[in-house]
Amino acid sequence: MIFFMSVLFSQDQKRAKIMRAPCISCFLAAALWVGCSSLSLTTPTSPIFRRVGDDVTLNFSLNPSNTGLLSVTWVINITNNVVTWTGGPVSYGPGYEGRADLNTMTGFLSVFRLTLRDSGQYGVSVITTGGESVSGSVTLQVLEPVSDVRIIPKPGQPIENKTFSLTCDASGQVESIHWVKNDQPLSPSGNITLSPDSKTLSFNPVLRSDNGDYKCTASNPASKMSSEVYTLTVNSGSDVTPNGDLSAGAIGGITIGVILSVAIIIALIVIYCCQDQIKAILGWKEVSNPLHVERPHCC
Repeated sequence: MIFFMSVLFSQDQKRAKIMRAPCISCFLAAALWVGCSSLSLTTPTSPIFRRVGDDVTLNFSLNPSNTGLLSVTWVINITNNVVTWTGGPVSYGPGYEGRADLNTMTGFLSVFRLTLRDSGQYGVSVITTGGESVSGSVTLQVLEPVSDVRIIPKPGQPIENKTFSLTCDASGQVESIHWVKNDQPLSPSGNITLSPDSKTLSFNPVLRSDNGDYKCTASNPASKMSSEVYTLTVNSGSDVTPNGDLSAGAIGGITIGVILSVAIIIALIVIYCCQDQIKAILGWKEVSNPLHVERPHCC
């Protein structure tokens, strides 16, 4: 009895080995086919940055490079279809008709007149003429361009040994701000500090040694813009009133200077126009004027 059972068990083991053999062969064949497949798809690893209103072309490379395409599909953020081509007419998703173009030879996708909604992860899937399928993805970030960059002083008049600040104001998506003084990079030191976002340059206190030409540049990965030059001229306390305006003495000096300049100009005009009368009064003789230039008679 025991001998009979051992014979049956031995026969079952042989049958199991025979049945497993084709399965093992199939597995090895599949693994060998995958290992021998050399087709690969490569997309840009770094994000692509563009401004609102720009155009962009999303591309990839296939290896081998001479691989033919049977179908191409692009999606954004996994689920939203951008374009599909399966050998016939190209089909565009909502919002991309007339604003996107698929090159069916290369599989490259062009999107025109970009908006903020076009930001996201774009996935591409292709099937080659050899029946192989590969996929990849690339990230596109659309940003508002930087514009209207200007420097705002506070208070309006810098007073020596008082606090003073310059603020770099800008529109759009600003990700970084850099300052220069007299065309040289400016770093915080001594009495000068920068806010954490580098937007405000503070002088505590402001000194005459801080005089110079200041400029700020605001930027993001897609655009940048610089302000006009702000010339910092530090005033002494005696020249400026407590509210930051020029003192009465300073204003008086400027006014006198303007009046004197105007008076001198008027005197020169009168002398030129009234030469004949002046000569007559002083008893000067008229010198012949061969050119016969007529002078205005304003006296």
